[in-house]
Amino acid sequence: MPPIPANIPENDRELIKAVKRGEVWPRNFKEPSPEELADPAFVEKMPTLQATTIRALCLGTWDGVDVDPKGIYIVGAWIKGKLDLSFAAVRVPLKLMNCHFSGRIDILRAKLPFLALSGSRLEQGLKGDGVRIDGCLQCRNGFTALGEIRLL
Repeated sequence: MPPIPANIPENDRELIKAVKRGEVWPRNFKEPSPEELADPAFVEKMPTLQATTIRALCLGTWDGVDVDPKGIYIVGAWIKGKLDLSFAAVRVPLKLMNCHFSGRIDILRAKLPFLALSGSRLEQGLKGDGVRIDGCLQCRNGFTALGEIRLL
């Protein structure tokens, strides 16, 4: 496996440290409201993460990065780019709460133990035909999707 890329943003590096320890990222988080997540000026001030980093953590792509069994737990972040977990077998829970997603979430035919999107705003929706979630899919507490939610 390759190492973590040298040019990865600082917030993404902090996320990697948090998931290795089984901690929520960011540490001093504020849960934004649905109204705040709909406000572009507010979103611009949110801590950002790259969707590709979350994908790499879900897939175990990088050498020396073992995600704690508690999983990936992010609260109040702006997730930039498309989160593509299509056909992936994710081994840890994925909790992306009160986040703003600029790109679509693709979980086509993926296998996940748990997916929480409560309070989050999906600008481009979610595609999940054939997804298998062994635990549950949580989309409550102000969850909003502007694009299509497709779970055939």
